[in-house]
Amino acid sequence: MEDSHQGLSYIRQLFVKHAEGRTSPAEEAQLIAYLSEGDASALPDIDAMMHTAAPASLEAAASERILGHILSTATTAPRSRTLPLLRWMAAAVTIGIIICIAWFWRQPATQPVWTKISTDYGQLRKLTLADGSVITLNARSELRYDSVAIYGNKREVWLNGEAFFEIAPATKNAGTFVVHAGDSLQVSVLGTQFNVRYTNNKAAVTLNSGKVKVAAITRDNNAEIILTPGQMVLYDPQTMQLQQQTADTTLTSSWKVGQQTFQQASLSEVTGWITTQFGIEFRFSNPALKQLPFSGTIPSDKLESILPILEQSLDIRIDKSGRQMMIRPAH
Repeated sequence: MEDSHQGLSYIRQLFVKHAEGRTSPAEEAQLIAYLSEGDASALPDIDAMMHTAAPASLEAAASERILGHILSTATTAPRSRTLPLLRWMAAAVTIGIIICIAWFWRQPATQPVWTKISTDYGQLRKLTLADGSVITLNARSELRYDSVAIYGNKREVWLNGEAFFEIAPATKNAGTFVVHAGDSLQVSVLGTQFNVRYTNNKAAVTLNSGKVKVAAITRDNNAEIILTPGQMVLYDPQTMQLQQQTADTTLTSSWKVGQQTFQQASLSEVTGWITTQFGIEFRFSNPALKQLPFSGTIPSDKLESILPILEQSLDIRIDKSGRQMMIRPAH
């Protein structure tokens, strides 16, 4: 009995800690497991939790959707053990105790609660999910996911741009992680590190560690490729073909630490990357300049540092006018 009381006290402490925004992914997983059992005996008092220091909050629209679903479930559920929990969750959502939504993977969803995260030119952003998975977004990228379903067995995100994924292994309550790149390609993983780029309707997936399955709609039929570390797959929706090849993962994912590495890339390829990253347009005084070869590592988030490196390495001059740049021979 004493152990039971200690366990309930610990759960109450975790609820308060979560409302203050201080729980770890492991502690949030404990709360999720507790809520899924439908036991209300350890729930702290809502009035007391309203005075926590830094409650985690949902947007008003998301709170209203979740609250409505909780209340509708509470009025129809016949189990006396579950009703106190549902009513507590309904009150908790109104003050931003967002761990409650993790309970909903067991309930029929009414509509998704979408979360969108985006980056601007030259900006990197890192996101840590409740299961401990870490996603790093490159510049001019957007990630969308259902903030209710992501807590449960259906871990799915939709990407436009480029991101590096460090995915926590699948568990009983956290299933396969799926990344959608456009309408025709998806990457399924159980626990691994990989890079996905989806720009200009073309996709590239590079695997750093673990194993992923890449599925796409192809011209002949739907195709699947299993990647092992050091491999990448390219997909072009226009040709509807998957192309598998070896890859240097230090080149494809160096951007997430603020660097971009090129090996024998043409100046046209380099300036194309700069345009995507910073929104700068380039013109060439002589078309032959486009073919100048460049090898080296440049900052991926500081345009003012990139231009001098190119000028010195390629003996060129870059003249800037607003968001347009003219490339000329240095002499």
